Amino acid sequence: MILLAFSGALSRLSAAELIDLEIHHIPPDAIQADQSLTISADIMDSQQVAMAIINWRVIGEPGFRRNKMILSDPSRHRFTATIPAAWLARPGIEYFISAVDINQEFHPLFKDEKFPQQVWFEGEKPRAPEATQAVREEFALFAAEEVITTAAKHEQKLIEAPSAVSVISREEIQAMGLTSLADILRIVPGIEVYEISPGYPVVGFRGQTNETNDLVVVLLDGREVNNPALGTTFYSALPVSPLEIERIEIIRGPGSSLYGANAFSGVINIITQSEKAADRIVSGYGGGGNGGHPILGTFLRAGGFLQAKNHYYVSGGYQQEAFWSTRLGNAQAVGYGRAQFQRRFDQEGKIALSLEGGVDSGNWDYFFPLSAVGMSGQEYFARLGFRGYGLSTQLYWNRLNGNMKFIDPDLETLTRHIQVPLNTDVLDLSLQYDYDFGRWSRLITGGNFRINQFQSYEFEPNKKQENDYGGFIQDEIRPLNPLILTLGVRYDGSDTIKERTPSPRASATYILKQDQALRASFGQAFRKPSFLQYGMRIRGLQDAVPPVPISEPVVESYTQKVQAYELGYSGKFMNRFKTGLDLYYNLYRDLIAFDLSHNEFSNWKQNSKTYAVGGELSLEVGINKYLSSIANYSFNQIYSDYSNPELGIAKGTQLKEAPVHKANLALNLKWHSLSSRLSFHYYGERTISDFRTLDIPSTMVDIQNPVKVSAFYLVNLRIAYSLWRDRLELGLTMQDLKDLFTGKSQYQYQSIYYWTASSATHDFGGEMIRGLVYGTLELKF
Repeated sequence: MILLAFSGALSRLSAAELIDLEIHHIPPDAIQADQSLTISADIMDSQQVAMAIINWRVIGEPGFRRNKMILSDPSRHRFTATIPAAWLARPGIEYFISAVDINQEFHPLFKDEKFPQQVWFEGEKPRAPEATQAVREEFALFAAEEVITTAAKHEQKLIEAPSAVSVISREEIQAMGLTSLADILRIVPGIEVYEISPGYPVVGFRGQTNETNDLVVVLLDGREVNNPALGTTFYSALPVSPLEIERIEIIRGPGSSLYGANAFSGVINIITQSEKAADRIVSGYGGGGNGGHPILGTFLRAGGFLQAKNHYYVSGGYQQEAFWSTRLGNAQAVGYGRAQFQRRFDQEGKIALSLEGGVDSGNWDYFFPLSAVGMSGQEYFARLGFRGYGLSTQLYWNRLNGNMKFIDPDLETLTRHIQVPLNTDVLDLSLQYDYDFGRWSRLITGGNFRINQFQSYEFEPNKKQENDYGGFIQDEIRPLNPLILTLGVRYDGSDTIKERTPSPRASATYILKQDQALRASFGQAFRKPSFLQYGMRIRGLQDAVPPVPISEPVVESYTQKVQAYELGYSGKFMNRFKTGLDLYYNLYRDLIAFDLSHNEFSNWKQNSKTYAVGGELSLEVGINKYLSSIANYSFNQIYSDYSNPELGIAKGTQLKEAPVHKANLALNLKWHSLSSRLSFHYYGERTISDFRTLDIPSTMVDIQNPVKVSAFYLVNLRIAYSLWRDRLELGLTMQDLKDLFTGKSQYQYQSIYYWTASSATHDFGGEMIRGLVYGTLELKF
C-alpha cells in the first residue's frame, strides 16, 4: 500500500508541475488614525494563484483573522487587501501572508504565525527595540502566544487558562515521529501511559489510571469518542493519524464543570488540521520489533478550497502494530477513512457550517474484568456543526458494531462466550452560546442531550437505552486589569443513575506581567458508572440461571467524585525559557472498582475516601534557533482517608498503586534539512498490595499479592532528513533503545494474578513490551 501510494503521488507530480510562488512586498510604514490600512503584495505568477490570504490581528489579540487579497492589478501581479479603520486598534497590528495555488497547494510567502510583521500607529512606540531577523529568530523561540479553546470552551491565551493545561503542538508531534497517540501523550507532565498490550494502552492523570480507561474524556474535533457501554477509549482505533493533528490540548485535572460525566482526572482534546489543510500528504512506515514482529502503516490526506469559502478535507490510513510477546494473539490492524466539507460564510471562517463523517475497522484489544479481550469490528461516526453569531452547536452520531473475543477460553466461566457481539449507538446534541459584556465579562452557557443504546444477545438486558442530559453556565470576569475570575457550574443527570451531580468550578488567575501568571482554583468532577459497571449481566455464566451480575445494585445509585484544589504558576523569560509549576490536593470518594472476591463491580459508599497530594514542574528552553529542550517532573502520593480492618487498611496509609515519581526529558535538534529528537521517559515503581481475591479454583489462578512493578524507563530516538524543497522527508524512529541494544524487555503494567490455564503461565493485565525500529516516508504534493 505504501508503494502504491508513493507511486500515485509521483504520477501526480509528473502530471502537474510543481509551482513556486515568489512575493515582493514592502510593509506599510505606519497606521494613520481614523484611516483604513491597505496592504499590497506582488505575487509571481498571479495566474498560478487560486487565493492569496492576509492573516492579521491587533497586537495583543489571541488569534489571527483571515482576509482574502484581491488581484487589483493583473499586469503587475499585485494583490491588495484593505483593513477598515473601525477594525484597527492601538498599538497596531501584526500580519503574515500566504497563498493557495491552482493545484490547491499551500504556500507561506511572507513572515509566519510565530514571527509576524508588525505595523504601529503613528505615535506608538514598539515595546522593545527592533532587532534584526536573525536575532529575533534565535531569541524569540517562544514569542508566539499560544491560544487554546479547551480550558474555557472559547479562545483564550494559554497563560489566562483557569486550569492546568498542556499543549502538544503540530511541530512537536512531527518531531516525535511516533505512530501511537498514547505514546505522544507521554511527554505531558502528570500524565500516565501504560501499554497493557500494543493494541490497548491505558491513559490517566495524577495517579488515577485504571484498566478500563474510563477516567478521562477524549474529544476529537469536539466529538466525544469514549465508548459509553464500556466507559473506555479505544486509542488504537481512533480515526486520526498524528500527521493530521494540529495540536492536542490537555486539561490536567477535573473538567466536569464544562464536559460533564467522566472528565474525572482530565480532558484530552485532539484538534486536527482538517479545517484549514490546503495540501496533499502521502506517508508510510514499516519496520519491526526486537522479537521480529513487523509493523507497517500508510496514510493519505488531501484538503483545499472549492472557491474561496468552501473547504474540503479527506484522509485515510491503515496501521498494523506488532504484538511482540503478547499472549493475546489478536493482530493489531486498523484502517480508517474520514471526510469533511465546510461552508464558510465570511472570510475569516468565524461563521461556518460543517459536515463530517468516517469509519474505522479492524482489530484491537480491551481489558474486560473477567478476561483480556480481543475486539474486532467497525466504528462509524457523522457530525454536523455550526458556529457563528456567538452560537456553536453540533449533532453527532457514533456507532460500534463489534465482537468481544475472550482471550482465555480455558477459563471455565467463559466457555460459552468465546465470541460475544456488542453494538452501541450514541446520538448527542449540544448547544453553546457566548456573550461578551465589553471587556470585563464573558458569559458562556450551554448544554447537551445524549441517547446511548447498547445491544448484545449474550448480555442481560440484551438491549438497553439510557438518556443523559446536562447544562452549564460560566462567567469569565475581569474586575481589575490583571485579575481574571472564572466562575461556573454544570448540572448532569441520567434516567439510569439515581444521583444528580453538580460540578462547580471557581478559579482566579492573576497576570503578574505580560508573560507570567498565578492561578488558584477549585473544582468538582464525577464519573458516571458505565453500562458494564451498573447493569450488565452475562447469560449462562457457569450454567447459572438467572444471568450472573457483574455489578452490585448500589453502583447504580452513586457516581464517583473528586474535589480538586490547585495552585499554579506559569511564565516565560527572555522569550527562550518557559516554565510552569502546579500543586494540587484531590479528595476522592465513592470509588467504583472491580471486586475480584465476588466477580463484580462495587461502589464502596462511605468507606472508600482517598486523597492525593502532588505537583508538576515543567521547563522548556530554547537554547538557540537549532536546539530546544523539554523537561518535566511529576510527584504524586495517594493516601487512605478511611479505616477498614477487614481489608487491612488503616486511615492515613499510603496507597502505592501509582508511581510517586515520573519524569520526561526531550532534546530537539533542527539543522537545515536535518532534524532529530531524543526523548527519555521515567516511571517510578509501584507496589500493588491488593486485598481482592478470586473465587476460582486455585489450579487456574495463582494470586500474586503483593505485586511489585519495577520502575521502568523508555528512551526513544527520531532522525529525519528533508529534501526536494522540504516536500519529501525520510525518517528513522527507534522506540525503547534499552531493549533494542541490551535485549532487556520490560513490563509497563502488571496485574496481581496469573492465569495458569493450558499449562502456560500468562500475566493477566500486562504484556512484555519490546523495542521497535521503523522507517518513515512523508511526501507533500
